[in-house]
Amino acid sequence: MSEPDDSSTRITNVTANSIVNSLPELIELIGKELSPTDLVACVQVCRFWNQTLLPLVWHTVNPDKKWFWWPEKVEQWTRISFVNNCHLIRPLTANWDVLLETAAAQCRNLTSLTVHGVRRILPEHFHTSSPSSCAADSTFANNQPPSLELPWIK
Repeated sequence: MSEPDDSSTRITNVTANSIVNSLPELIELIGKELSPTDLVACVQVCRFWNQTLLPLVWHTVNPDKKWFWWPEKVEQWTRISFVNNCHLIRPLTANWDVLLETAAAQCRNLTSLTVHGVRRILPEHFHTSSPSSCAADSTFANNQPPSLELPWIK
């Protein structure tokens, strides 16, 4: 039995790649099943995969601060990344002041915002029911959290 020649194998691989790359819906369906780490690896494969999968990478953002070894660099990267990709973020869980500040200023397509453990809420970024509701501590009058409204979230 003869071995297949390399040219037929190459043609088959090129055809398979062409089929996959012509179906961004297929790549997106696969991407929805991947972990965030795997998604980040996939957006680095090629420009087409980056364009197709980047919205999934940024769809929900909930970083874990305990892994941040260089806070200044992470803060700078976060601000730059948010400015470049904030239009892709829909639900956002903000547990870090930098995320909340940047989201308030830039993320216009949010569908939901969950805030946990943020030290300060800046009044210039948010419309609140009263100036006193922009407090740095977690004690609230009548045990009620402050009213937080982002007018551009429908």
